[in-house]
Amino acid sequence: MCGSTVVAGEGPRDHCHAMTATRHDTTTLPPVSGRAATYVRTAAAGLLVLVAVVVLSWMSHSPTTVLIAIGVAIVLSVGAFLWNEPEALFPIAIYVMWFEALPPGPVNSGRAVAFLALAIPMARVMTSRWRIPAIQPRVWVPTVLLLIWAILSLLWIADAGAWGNGLMNLFLGVSYAFLFAIFVKSPDQAMRLFRPFIVIGVVIAALSATVHYGFGYRSFGFTGGPNQYALLNVQAVPIAVVLARRSTGLWRLFFSAAVPMLFIGTLAAGSRSGLIGLGAIGIFCFVFRPGLTLRQRAVWSVIGVFGVAGGILLAGILDPERFSLAGFFSDGGAGRLDIWTAGILGLKTNWVLGFGIGGFEKKALGLIQRATGASLAVIRQDTFKDTNSVPAHNIYLQTTLDLGVIGFVLYFGTLAMGMKNLWDMLRSEWHDVAWIGLGCLTAFLAMGPFSSQLNPKMPWAMVGIPGAYFVRRALTDRQSRRNSRVGGPLFSVDR
Repeated sequence: MCGSTVVAGEGPRDHCHAMTATRHDTTTLPPVSGRAATYVRTAAAGLLVLVAVVVLSWMSHSPTTVLIAIGVAIVLSVGAFLWNEPEALFPIAIYVMWFEALPPGPVNSGRAVAFLALAIPMARVMTSRWRIPAIQPRVWVPTVLLLIWAILSLLWIADAGAWGNGLMNLFLGVSYAFLFAIFVKSPDQAMRLFRPFIVIGVVIAALSATVHYGFGYRSFGFTGGPNQYALLNVQAVPIAVVLARRSTGLWRLFFSAAVPMLFIGTLAAGSRSGLIGLGAIGIFCFVFRPGLTLRQRAVWSVIGVFGVAGGILLAGILDPERFSLAGFFSDGGAGRLDIWTAGILGLKTNWVLGFGIGGFEKKALGLIQRATGASLAVIRQDTFKDTNSVPAHNIYLQTTLDLGVIGFVLYFGTLAMGMKNLWDMLRSEWHDVAWIGLGCLTAFLAMGPFSSQLNPKMPWAMVGIPGAYFVRRALTDRQSRRNSRVGGPLFSVDR
């Protein structure tokens, strides 16, 4: 409704004319948002840096120098962008999981993102008014206790270099827990970011199938190893299942087809632990889907058992050398039985404190030589000879050998608390994310007897994501209390 208002010293104002003028001005001169301005400044700064370093490098007449300078320019540009937009690190971290071994070398994308996950938030806290959300102690206390114990293991480890490497590897996983705890804003945001994650996984699975079934090589994607790649495929399965249920049309069909494609990608890796993980996640998806009655769960349990058995049979047919019953145990589990024999020997004298984080891998060669009944064939493998270290290939044994019984309790207590926190989220609007997290951690624990990674990023991310949930719930509760004090939003709206 139109009218006029008298303002002291200014005379009457026509509301209809003012509203029309405002609409006209907004249309002709759109304001530049703060985020858009940040993009422009970052792009301009990156372009200037790139031009400067290329010119200076060209003046040195060295192609190598030019390439190094371009790399430095890219790093500076990305750093400038993330400094202004730290939330952009979150989707980058999700997609980098598929490419964490690139580029080859000690400083790959996975380690770079893990470093930035802590460095950028801490730097912004010290230089700006931005603050890390107040995460509930039930989320971060178990992880901090584990890190403290791992740091203290420097006091009794024999090799400080092995300690540094082991602590860094553990830190890579913990950084993802921290990243998900502070940057996840809502379950819808997480599910939007998971869509490209599955698309990337399907494309890589198709390439892996070509490499394996076309050329006869085990595929490890771009993750650095076949077991790591298989683990990532397995943990993408519950994400694909949820996305298929939430989608419609062609996207629903795509995410449904993604599940068998991820299965093929895991087989292409030739990973026995991956096959075990597929069995565990298959049972989880069949039996523990939300909304089923007890009778329905019983029926789906039977279907799930037969489905998993059929998948294992198909794997044995496609790759009998690794996945048939005879192939599974013919080589002592790819030397695992010999390593476990040596590990048990080491536990007899180091079961309380362990060898220190990362310490067993350097002791393993000597223990295998001393262990009764252990074959020396495993230590002649090129992978172990090049690094002069042998992982335990069993996270339960690896944790105890590195950190002792105390560290075992702290490590798996952290995972158990993460699962408890996810369980508490199931009755909220975060139920899909919580279900995915429970599936990821269940598969990881099932693969544990044949896996040696203590720092896989997706399980650790799921340990951290309840931190975001509790922060959002606290903010909602605070807003509800504020509304109740002022009469609620229905009575506080201007009319």
